[in-house]
Amino acid sequence: MLLAQHQIDAVEFARVREGSMIQGGLGIGKTRIGLAMIKEMRRNHRVLVLCPKVVRSIWYDEYIDHSYDISTDFVVPEGTTENRRLQIRYLTPPYVVVLNYESALRLKDDLLRSEWDLLILDESHRIKSFGSGISRLAGRLATRSTRRLLLTGTPADKPTDWLGQFRALDKRVLGTKADFHRRYCVHGNPHIPQQITGYRNLPELGERIEPYIKRIDTKDVLDLPESSDTIIKVQMGARGMRLYRKMESEFVISLDDEREIIAENDLVRLLRLAQMTGGIMETEDGVIKVDDAKEKALRDWLDDVDEPVVVVCRFSADIAAVHRAAEGRSLELSGRRDELKEWQDGKAQVLALQIKTGGVGISLVRAAVMVFYSVGYSTIDIEQARGRVLRPGQERRVRYIHLVARGTIDEQIAYAHKQKLDVLDQVKEWIRWRR
Repeated sequence: MLLAQHQIDAVEFARVREGSMIQGGLGIGKTRIGLAMIKEMRRNHRVLVLCPKVVRSIWYDEYIDHSYDISTDFVVPEGTTENRRLQIRYLTPPYVVVLNYESALRLKDDLLRSEWDLLILDESHRIKSFGSGISRLAGRLATRSTRRLLLTGTPADKPTDWLGQFRALDKRVLGTKADFHRRYCVHGNPHIPQQITGYRNLPELGERIEPYIKRIDTKDVLDLPESSDTIIKVQMGARGMRLYRKMESEFVISLDDEREIIAENDLVRLLRLAQMTGGIMETEDGVIKVDDAKEKALRDWLDDVDEPVVVVCRFSADIAAVHRAAEGRSLELSGRRDELKEWQDGKAQVLALQIKTGGVGISLVRAAVMVFYSVGYSTIDIEQARGRVLRPGQERRVRYIHLVARGTIDEQIAYAHKQKLDVLDQVKEWIRWRR
């Protein structure tokens, strides 16, 4: 397997550590670094790779194309949970098992019965939520693994995101959850210990984790085209703005048919406000339309564009708005539909992309234009989406277009993402100031 110098350096960094993280942008070849680490294992190695579902085939294809090691069983289990269990139960070393995170949870008893020479966690930000099932499983698997290698492009939105990942990398680095919170978190209300109001000692935190992280900047190792960002501010209609302000200030709005929509708490209110900037609210009674300004703005913009476009959305109802705006020229990649291949084959101009679905493992370089119609609070999700069009194979200058509803939390979300701030905290503070 031929490696670039930055990949050789990454393997050398990981080889001399029991636990390590390779943090690098899209296109640096993190999978190939992982495969090179597997080659470093002893003769009768047992390797477990956990990754997002869409990435499993990439591991297999890279192994077949570049590994040339026919003595190792490289298994990507398929079928029912029971079939997958049988495919891994009777393996004899050397072998590599590649599972997506959800399957690993279903097979956790089998996985925890084994000892592993190397545990690879691809897109390791998937285990950043300390209390999630997959994060807890990764921590337990780490105790049964001689070496641990984490691969990610965007590991953390906030300091607490490091805790779950370092539990798997080396739990001694950051200690227990209680240790971490006492040292690095500020709790404004002693009666609500899970509520974090701020952070402290962050330079020290950086010094503790830095020796275990090898960072590779895409710009330093890849020759990618330039990119630009343009914000298009959209003015919501009078009715939509009036309903938005009512929800913002009073947590409740009354519709023309005498229905009331109530936000039970602050987080629900933020969700409602974010939905309303796109002109809709998703409720138990279905989707309620309150405005169409952003949809019309997208339609007008698309009328002047004659090249492939990816439109990124947070909500399912926004996906529907993209289809209406595209007027028959769109396909979809979401949790409910996968029409990526058809779009890549040129069967439509527009791909409506749900941000959580299109975050990892896919290339969208057919397009050099990405429109952010609605986004959430995760900087990780944003950076992953951006990297789908700005990556190896892209030969044109990339344009990112941000549709932002004027005078709403859209503006604050866009600002926080640009400044790499804690987006949710910034939005909450802005809402408190508005009141």
